[in-house]
Order: sequence, then C-alpha cells, then structure tokens
Amino acid sequence: RLVGSEMCIRDRRYAASLTGRASHAGTTPIDQRSDALATAAALVLAVEREAREADGALMGTVGRMLVEPNVPNVVPGRVELAFELRSLDDERIELFAPDHSSEIYIPAGTRKSAGFVGEEVTVHVTQ
Repeated sequence: RLVGSEMCIRDRRYAASLTGRASHAGTTPIDQRSDALATAAALVLAVEREAREADGALMGTVGRMLVEPNVPNVVPGRVELAFELRSLDDERIELFAPDHSSEIYIPAGTRKSAGFVGEEVTVHVTQ
C-alpha cells in the first residue's frame, strides 16, 4: 500500500467540442435532430459511471459546459465542455480517455436513451 509521499495522483484535463446541428425545436422532428447537448449529457454520465465503477481508483468531473446557441427553443448545435480525470494509475485514465487528441463520430441512432436519435454529432477531445 502506498502512503504519504509515495503516492502520486495523476490528473489529466480534457476539452471536448461536440458539434451537431442547431435547429428549431418546434419544427425539427426528434428523429432528424443532431443534438450536441444530448450527446454531451451522455459523455458527462460516462465520466461519472467510469468513476463509480472504478471503486475509488478513478475520479472524474465535468466542471464546465458552454452550450450554443443557448436558447430554449433551439436544438443545441455546439457544446464545449471540460473534464478532469484523476487516478494513482495512468493506465486507468488511459482506458477511459487516451493520451492524445481524438475525434469520435457517433453514428445516427446510437444515443437514443440520451435523446440523440438523428444525424451524427462529432466529438473532438484534446488533452
């Protein structure tokens, strides 16, 4: 067991940019939406889920989110968020968020439970 100065907590901060398509909420059918905020919500929950399932070996927090256009009757077309992961084990962090920039294409229909059922949303993550 590591104690005191032998312990070294690693932390990594990430910025994620999610790009969908802004559209009028009243006239865009749910199956044709490209909702960046719904996908961001899924990412927030994924960070929390991974931390919970790690049973104390990983800490994760999404601490900042900017939604555009930030209007109640418009499907969000862009979300910027920042999250941090902490662990004693670099490999634990690497499993969840690789140590490099990545772009993830989320195919249409994959986030139905989070409200994302339309077109693709691009997620760009940088450390």
